[in-house]
Amino acid sequence: MENLLHRLENEAGLSQQQAVESMRVMKSYLDDEGANVDWNHLFKGELEDGKEKADGFFDNLADKTRDMADKVKDKLQDWGHDAKDQAQDVASDADNYLNKNRQNP
Repeated sequence: MENLLHRLENEAGLSQQQAVESMRVMKSYLDDEGANVDWNHLFKGELEDGKEKADGFFDNLADKTRDMADKVKDKLQDWGHDAKDQAQDVASDADNYLNKNRQNP
C-alpha cells in the first residue's frame, strides 16, 4: 500500500492526502460493486494507518485554520478600535473648530 501511495504521489502528482483519499474512493467503489477483495491482506492493515494520517492531517489543518481565524479576528478588532479612535479625534477636532469659529466670527 505504501508503495502504491508513493506511486500516486510521484507518478500522478497527487499530494499524500489526495493519494490516501483516492485509495479510499477506490476501496469504497470496489466494495459497492461487490468485489471480494481481502483488503487486510492487500494493504496489510496500512489503510487504517493512512486513515489515521489523514485524520491527523485534517485535525492539524482545523487547528491551524482556527488559529488563523482568531488572529484575523483580533486584527480586525484592533483596526475597528483604531478607526473608532480616529473618528472620535476627527469629530472632536471638528467640534473644536466649529466652536472656535462661532466665538470669533
